[in-house]
Amino acid sequence: MLETEIRPDRGSQPIDMMDPNQAPVSKTRLHAEPIKRILDRSTGEVVGWLYEWNTGSQVPMWKDGRKTDVVYE
Repeated sequence: MLETEIRPDRGSQPIDMMDPNQAPVSKTRLHAEPIKRILDRSTGEVVGWLYEWNTGSQVPMWKDGRKTDVVYE
């Protein structure tokens, strides 16, 4: 059976995961959420969404290929 218990080293301090100064920073993209719609400037049609990843990076997700004349809403 695999041991799943995490045992801290002796003398280590507990980490408060809710404290942004103590929580570990992940460099791996694990999850994202849409934060803005991307609209075609001339038609107002939704052509994509801007997603923000857990790493803080923001990446567009296009519906039908990258567009150049757009507005972020």
